[in-house]
Amino acid sequence: MIRRSARPWLGLLLLASLAGPAGLSAQATHHHRGTANVDGVESAGEWDGAGAGTVPLVLPPGLGGGTFDVTFLLMNDDDSLFVAVRLPYGSSPPFPAVLWLGEQVFRDGGRLCDPLTLIDAHQVESQDGGSIYWDLFEVQTPECWRTIGADNQNGGTTDGWGVWGAGGGSTFFEIGHPLDSDDDLHDLSAALGERIVVHLLGIGCDATSSCATPAELERRVFLESESFVFLGDFESGDLAGWSAGVPGPRGDS
Repeated sequence: MIRRSARPWLGLLLLASLAGPAGLSAQATHHHRGTANVDGVESAGEWDGAGAGTVPLVLPPGLGGGTFDVTFLLMNDDDSLFVAVRLPYGSSPPFPAVLWLGEQVFRDGGRLCDPLTLIDAHQVESQDGGSIYWDLFEVQTPECWRTIGADNQNGGTTDGWGVWGAGGGSTFFEIGHPLDSDDDLHDLSAALGERIVVHLLGIGCDATSSCATPAELERRVFLESESFVFLGDFESGDLAGWSAGVPGPRGDS
């Protein structure tokens, strides 16, 4: 069941308060090509072409506590960007506890706390057995506070999909959304061959609203196609002549 709530209160609050300024001057570019079936199931081979990175996640006491390594995955095809993460909690928590994957996307050279940076955001939440998907936009301040709204409540449209699924003692979250939608007011409108920045958050919050330490990762991404070749990042010292048609292995920088 996919459910769209009228008030994405918790996710928006966390997006506004957790992510800080981003410095990308020395960050290598990732580029991974593939297509996901956004259904909350990590099918065999589905994400083999993806890559991003592994970071720690601390769950709050109400969700069992503990520190876990979680791996964010991302890749694109000619039409869409796909992101995913597996969180170490095996069911959908009852309200007001929640698990969720959040994604913020903006153009290369932008910063999270720059008022001139258009941020196209998406999130999928697991709560009470349902999936809540949001297509959002953000307006920044230099102090890193954000005005965040739902596209379809501000003259735009809800684009993309977000679903989670449970199995094997964990939950798998997937988001897919168009690189270029008709909602030019709020969406990124990126093209193949361009570089973007993807900021990812994996979070579990318990019934006391404690979210412990979320998993957080930011990556510069080259949008691969069969026609564009990525020749490296001079600013990061990465001069590898990678072909856009040959994705790197999972977790590669």
